[in-house]
Amino acid sequence: MATYVLIPGAGGDAWYWHRVVPELEAHGHEAVAVTLPAGDEKAGWKEYADAIVSAIGDRTDLVLVAQSLAGFSAPLICERRTVELVVLLNAMIPLPGETGSEWWSKTGQEEAQRDYLASIGLTPDEVRDPASLYFHDVPAEITAEAFRRGEPEQSMTPMEQPWPLRSWPDVPTRVLAGRHDRLFPAAFQRRIAQERLGIVADEIDGGHLVSLSRPRELVERLERFRLELRRAAATRALPDFPRSAQVTWSGRRNPPAASVYSLHVARTLAGERREETDDERRHQPDPEHEAEAPQVLRSFHQGPPAVAGADQ
Repeated sequence: MATYVLIPGAGGDAWYWHRVVPELEAHGHEAVAVTLPAGDEKAGWKEYADAIVSAIGDRTDLVLVAQSLAGFSAPLICERRTVELVVLLNAMIPLPGETGSEWWSKTGQEEAQRDYLASIGLTPDEVRDPASLYFHDVPAEITAEAFRRGEPEQSMTPMEQPWPLRSWPDVPTRVLAGRHDRLFPAAFQRRIAQERLGIVADEIDGGHLVSLSRPRELVERLERFRLELRRAAATRALPDFPRSAQVTWSGRRNPPAASVYSLHVARTLAGERREETDDERRHQPDPEHEAEAPQVLRSFHQGPPAVAGADQ
């Protein structure tokens, strides 16, 4: 049995996971939906991490699922507890020293969002309404309940604090992007995942709030990630890298484990030869990303792919 720790985004409301919790429990796991002190003007990243650790208690076999802004807080837990896997769900991926407020301009989110909205026939003004931006694919009764509850408060205190870690934790990490996310478009998430973690992101149908719109499909994907990691580890599919194969990541030598763990790599090295699911056949990588998988595959055997500035 695993413990899934479900960390909400802005507003810190555990309610946004209420459709996911019973699905995970049906798989025999424990689900901990965290409430963050988002409305507390005195609470920053440390207090967010404290709240998550407190919610975890003495539980083990941890899988952290970080929604949106929780991409800043989830990695902090890896410094304090043993974590098996981090899943970034439509999440912000910070660099060391970067604030939440800086993240938007440094990643080019506004331009990426504008381009995506134009591609589906919308303007930024048309998605100023949260119903259009966040709830466009959420069932009507769930959307109505969310609006009855009101928008949770979010202090700007953590957004102005530099992300405190010196590097991404050495914990296997997956990036899962909603294919129809209107805030962080999937193509934008793929680019940021590749640039900042060296990860080829996975995709799932749904918008920014997949936990509300497609909880069962989300849990199936989370379980797939967890089981693939277990099989890969059992077959020694995540070897230590030779010291001669180094890469720089935000000023650090050698990449985080996150940069070398991918769906296709784990499956190939584990010797698994199963039939692709219908979902996988329908959603193959875009042509512009097709060359990435072989490069990542080679990285398992030859060390991580070279980047500018790395020693050969």
